[in-house]
Amino acid sequence: MTTLLVFGALVLMYVILVLIGKTNELSKSLSGNPNSYEKESKVNGYLMLAFLVGLFWSIAFQLKHLAPLMIPKAASYHGEETDRLFYVTLFFMTVVFILTQIALFYFAFRYNESRNKKAYFYSHNNKLEVVWTIIPSIVLTILVVMGMRAWFKIFDVEARDKNMQVVEVTAQQFKWTLRYPGTDGKFGERIIDKEHITPTNELGINWSDAKSHDDFFSEQLVLIKDKPVLVKLGALDVIHSFYLPHFRVKMDCVPGLPTQFYFTPKYSTKEMQEYLSTLPWWQEVNPTTGLPRWQTFKYELACTEICGRSHYGMQKEVVVLANEAEYKEWMKTQTSYYETTVKATLAEKATEEVKPTAEVSIFKKTLASGVELLGALSNGIESKLISFIEDKGKQVDKTTWFSFDRLLFETGKSTLKPESQEQVKNMAEILKAYPAVELKIGGYTDNSGDAKKNLALSDDRAKSVLAELVKLGVADSRLKAEGYGDQHPVADNATEEGRAKNRRIDVRVTKK
Repeated sequence: MTTLLVFGALVLMYVILVLIGKTNELSKSLSGNPNSYEKESKVNGYLMLAFLVGLFWSIAFQLKHLAPLMIPKAASYHGEETDRLFYVTLFFMTVVFILTQIALFYFAFRYNESRNKKAYFYSHNNKLEVVWTIIPSIVLTILVVMGMRAWFKIFDVEARDKNMQVVEVTAQQFKWTLRYPGTDGKFGERIIDKEHITPTNELGINWSDAKSHDDFFSEQLVLIKDKPVLVKLGALDVIHSFYLPHFRVKMDCVPGLPTQFYFTPKYSTKEMQEYLSTLPWWQEVNPTTGLPRWQTFKYELACTEICGRSHYGMQKEVVVLANEAEYKEWMKTQTSYYETTVKATLAEKATEEVKPTAEVSIFKKTLASGVELLGALSNGIESKLISFIEDKGKQVDKTTWFSFDRLLFETGKSTLKPESQEQVKNMAEILKAYPAVELKIGGYTDNSGDAKKNLALSDDRAKSVLAELVKLGVADSRLKAEGYGDQHPVADNATEEGRAKNRRIDVRVTKK
């Protein structure tokens, strides 16, 4: 309705302007001077000059106030080259823009309608034709040659440093997976087939390959100053775009088509902060943090392809360390994914294989949609949630919560481990099968450490689960998420077993 009213108002305004114009013409006709527009034309000429002055003043004003907000200088060597090309192009375009605008508005002023002026018919001039053909050709040739030189320099595979750093980046809705080789400097093999790609191994890593045993995943893209890096890119679902604005890096991540980008960081994070601390705008205090803007500056990895509803969440911090020694110290803090997760899981599977089948109580359920739940237990969240939804005698309240029993996060982080995907997908299918149901997701921690950080972590984890469900096709309007930190413990925090139980994600039905 609002759109219709706005459209109607615009149409009415147009009709009124047309009627005003017609009225003005009729008035002139009645006055006996229907065809003279000399006075109006002269006024319009002066207005054109005023508009020209206003235009250039507006540009100068915006440059003064908005230029400090623009992205800072390039943080990579090739970025300096692309910036130079950009500024050369901008120079030529600015000169042409200024000259053409001055000519355009001056001609409108100088050659306004007058009975004392007569148009001069000027059909052709060879010299002018040559000038305005040759000059643009020379300028465009310069720009094209500069662009080709920059392109070949950036993508010269033969000139790449053999000792470069290599990082594997995989995009999917709506997160980045950053994989680093371990101390051996080699990635484990990836096999893209149904056997190796599973909900707990989305990259298809071959864990029987010894080179994969020291590979690790990171929440940050960590690079080294003056160390060339090759970023190997891929995507699991739709097209994404790997974008490092401060390094002038942008490359699409295409499903089934590996891409890569090679560059060398020039400034560490600390050096860039020190540079920004010398600029007036960055010295101002950010009212949100209470600190000067430069102190909270971070390099950023973002996605510049509109890849879905939660596209905005595809962000990662990029850290550039000063030297190899700092990088080695950082690597010591990272843990091998195989050692911390896969090895234990494989051992558990081996143990389960020798257990009698009777000991395993499986919850078998085929939903109305025809989907069969995978890996659900008879006393698990899937069984309890479906029972509550289908029992008409059970009313929605604020005290009935159900705990995930196969949901795991990276230690101290809100990143779900791959083995959590099976249960998350089960929950998504349950919500699809019962479209009227709405849930609230609650995040909890134990009481170890800082209470404020625990509260923030629990909130991030709850929202991470919500984002995964949305990614799997559940409308976000049906979900809410909130973190409660160390509130509402279900076990004694004095024991490790109790603390483990308190670190959990629960759900509550808010609508049947």
